Amino acid sequence: MTEKELREMTLELASRYLGCKTGDELERQIVDAYNAHTPLPRNYKVTYTDNWCATFVSAIAIMANLADIFPIECGCGEMVQIARSAAMANWQSKNYTPKPGDVIMFDWNGDGWADHTGFVEIVGENYITTIEGNATGGVCGRRTTVIGDKSILGFIAPDYASKAVVPKPQPTDVLQYADYFDASTAGLYKVKTALYLRCGAGAKYKFITVMPKGAAVRNYGYYSMNGNAKWLYVKYDNAVGFCNAAYLTKVV
Repeated sequence: MTEKELREMTLELASRYLGCKTGDELERQIVDAYNAHTPLPRNYKVTYTDNWCATFVSAIAIMANLADIFPIECGCGEMVQIARSAAMANWQSKNYTPKPGDVIMFDWNGDGWADHTGFVEIVGENYITTIEGNATGGVCGRRTTVIGDKSILGFIAPDYASKAVVPKPQPTDVLQYADYFDASTAGLYKVKTALYLRCGAGAKYKFITVMPKGAAVRNYGYYSMNGNAKWLYVKYDNAVGFCNAAYLTKVV
């Protein structure tokens, strides 16, 4: 994926949780994703009633397989400390111009300690729109903040470029048809890692949507081959497309 695609994937994953709230099924999914990460930061297992804004940012990074470029933590202040460390070194002051996919840190009382966090989604001429877990009322929602606002402590700028690859030509946006049928491939599958659903059997094809780790997809026996790789033609939510069978686990 290109850097732009990685940033888009991260934000698309984050946006899937908009509207979830403390204690519901999606918030528990976020907490569970964080708690399954090893090593668990500070050996602290987050509960379903804890504040979860930093947990949300960390869990999305984990789901996207980008944990090595994010400061994984359940505490905002601790997250900033990791970002400032020599090992990660991706902390930016409030004067930094963020990019979509970066992380914003808020300091509500001006004491220099981060109180809240979220993903930068949109950078406008004089404003930033963010996606935040555990926002007002314990709900995952969007916030718009004026650039330079005193509540902004700074930003974390994950090194997406280090995870990017040179893009290949993308021949079409048109959904391709599967080439083969094998009834033994039919069934329900779970996604092993955050994965693109594409309109053709191969990474060169445009992606339709991103499927988070653990997502359920169904195959009805149709597939195509790309070299030695089998690409199943699957349904995910209301979308259909291809994904590499190597990143799926058959459930039933």
